[in-house]
Amino acid sequence: MLLHREAQKTRLRRLVLSTVFIGCVSLLVATIGVMKWVSAQGQEHVAILQSMAMYTDVVATQSEIIIPDKFGEVEAEDPRETALFKKKVAAVKSFFKRYKAPLEAHAEDFVRAADSYGIDYRLLPAIAMIESSGGKFLFRPYNPFGWGRSGFPSFTAAIYDVARGMSRYYAGGLREPERIAYRYNPVTPESWGRKARTFMNQMPAL
Repeated sequence: MLLHREAQKTRLRRLVLSTVFIGCVSLLVATIGVMKWVSAQGQEHVAILQSMAMYTDVVATQSEIIIPDKFGEVEAEDPRETALFKKKVAAVKSFFKRYKAPLEAHAEDFVRAADSYGIDYRLLPAIAMIESSGGKFLFRPYNPFGWGRSGFPSFTAAIYDVARGMSRYYAGGLREPERIAYRYNPVTPESWGRKARTFMNQMPAL
């Protein structure tokens, strides 16, 4: 009888020890998993900030951004009066209006900036939709593009400054949104590139 009781106690102690051991191991595994997740989130955040710092300039002030009154003194006709320019402006207005986006009021700025810096007029409106729903949700004042880490003095200033920055992407051979994505948003480039292309395709390639 005594031997039987001792055997039961021994089995009980082993069961308790096994349960405690398994619990400790599970807690350790869970802790390691959480630590890895937190570390990954931190690395992702750092990657975003590093990308912004590496591929964008310090945001300029309103006075530092060149906003031309005309496209060229030697041109016989102001391009803003041409049918092509007006079609582009109408396309940008229609695009933003579809989403009830505040940037609809700046359609001409988008086209003027794009033409001035030699980039696709559809690119910045597409980026603005991805980053701020067309100016509805801004992470910094007057910054609908998620560009840099600061705000702008106005939407007009933002449009011209980012167009200037994108022209440098173009100069480096990055002209398509799928390629631009790897520098603009290196964390989720494929998704960002697809979204940009989808938005751009909602406006005619003029």
